[in-house]
Amino acid sequence: MVALYKQELAAYPDNYDCRLWLLKYEEGKAESPAQKAAIRKQAHDLIAQKWNSAPTDRGNMNKVTMGYLILQEPTRLDSIRKVVMERYPESGLGRSLRADFIGKEKDTAKRIRLLEAALKAETASNADDFSPYHDQLFDLYAAAKDSARTVYHAGKVRLEMKDPNLPRFYKSMAQTLIDNAVALPLARTYAEKALALADRWPAGLIRYFPETGHIVPKVDDSTRRAVTAQAKGNMLSMVGLIDMLEGKDANAAAHMQEALAASHDHETLDNVSRFYRTTNRKEDLAAVDALRLEELKVSVAKQMIDRPAPALNSFVDLKGKPVDPASLRGKVVLIDFWATWCVPCMQEMPFVQKLYDGFKDNPDVVFMIINTGAKNTLQDAQNWKGNKTYSFPVYYNTDTNISEKFGFNIIPATYVIDKNGRIRFANIGFEDRRWNLAFASNYRWH
Repeated sequence: MVALYKQELAAYPDNYDCRLWLLKYEEGKAESPAQKAAIRKQAHDLIAQKWNSAPTDRGNMNKVTMGYLILQEPTRLDSIRKVVMERYPESGLGRSLRADFIGKEKDTAKRIRLLEAALKAETASNADDFSPYHDQLFDLYAAAKDSARTVYHAGKVRLEMKDPNLPRFYKSMAQTLIDNAVALPLARTYAEKALALADRWPAGLIRYFPETGHIVPKVDDSTRRAVTAQAKGNMLSMVGLIDMLEGKDANAAAHMQEALAASHDHETLDNVSRFYRTTNRKEDLAAVDALRLEELKVSVAKQMIDRPAPALNSFVDLKGKPVDPASLRGKVVLIDFWATWCVPCMQEMPFVQKLYDGFKDNPDVVFMIINTGAKNTLQDAQNWKGNKTYSFPVYYNTDTNISEKFGFNIIPATYVIDKNGRIRFANIGFEDRRWNLAFASNYRWH
């Protein structure tokens, strides 16, 4: 890799990324603290030079923050953003960062005051800079069910008609209005616009770089058809919910049938179920629940595996006492790896608790909710506030190679081990429907 860095710099001496990576490598090889400090200063000077070249350019800011990440100094990201916000408050970047800062305010009333105060500087020539402020106020006034202000700020949110994420934007705006049952005519407008763009629905990872714009991945025809069908199901069912909220149940029922004909994805099924449940259509609801179960079984079946589980000899309880592997023999063991800093892990915990409640009295089932030890210590696991919120048993992992042994590189990671010590199910990431169903349906493995 070092040879490639040097080769790249020989051809392109101004390659900022490459120079930083090479400095990072040289710092790691330096023998004395003084040498390390000197190389680190070179890296800092290089980043400072990059920032000073265009301090209010968004693309340049991305390069600066990336530089600090290369040096493993993430705490500097907020510092450099604060500098831009304070030195260049009337720049587009400065205003954007200010909006982000206000968005962290937990007091809703104060947050609204700050956003409204900032909008006093809005003019026809700088209106685009204030789109993030209107976007936040749209959400806040929708939650407050202030229809007039919600509609006003919705109209001030900047739209880029060529943005490949435009259909998602329309859907998001419609969803906010539906969730708060406010400004329903506007919700219908957004939902219908999103539906009309179903064949343009984003598929795959869309990247954006200020220098090049959006980069859209190519997808095969079958993927495009599947994405379009799901988009139609989602949006038709959302239009049906709007019908329901407006008291147009006959129209809602028709839209729900169209939605089911288009897609059986979980979001469409959730929306259809909400309508049937709200309008007390028990037979229709039962049919959808049966359909959901069959869909989930097919999905889960693709994740079923059968391989030996690693030795379970690296786990300790929150008092530091090792777990005896012999105590797990002949049991069905659900293992869920997590860490305190992992947001999806925290989102998963209520579902873990619900599942635990259903099996905690079964002597053949063992739950092991295990802090991986990745960027966490035993004390971090002990001090986790979830220990006071949830009743499932929490453990700590002491093996730094545990992810390789189980086969995961992101968390949460969930495994079900049968009574014979074999992994029968694995799910990487937060996907409650799949592993809940898999475990609940198959815990009697032997």
